[in-house]
Amino acid sequence: MTSQDVTSLYALTQCAISRKCTFPPEQVVACFSAALTHTRYASGILSIYASYAVNVLGDRSLALDLVRESIEGSPHDPQLRKNLVTLLIADGRKAEAQAALDAATREPGNAPRDPQMAEFARQIQAMDSKPPDAAAAESHP
Repeated sequence: MTSQDVTSLYALTQCAISRKCTFPPEQVVACFSAALTHTRYASGILSIYASYAVNVLGDRSLALDLVRESIEGSPHDPQLRKNLVTLLIADGRKAEAQAALDAATREPGNAPRDPQMAEFARQIQAMDSKPPDAAAAESHP
């Protein structure tokens, strides 16, 4: 598997998310499964698959599992940690979102003054007054 193959999976996912393309979900999932047998790009593939899972399949639980697994493979990737915070906020998991945000701000490249981190903090704070679906409307990986 090459970086071009990963880019192609990303393009396929973006096309499906935008509803410009319609692919049978079982075939797309099979593509991700096959791609994941190549560990060189596993974290990137897991991240793309997570986006497909939440945005096309509507499966937040799978997306969370995939993002967590991608972080295990690339623990210092700031975007993966941001993706986790986004998903946890969307799922209404305030305590977990706060813990993930705290972990993300400790990573180099995710400075506490980063505007996205400040927005996450605001969204987590607002979770006290909103049901999970309202928080989800503001966040998508």
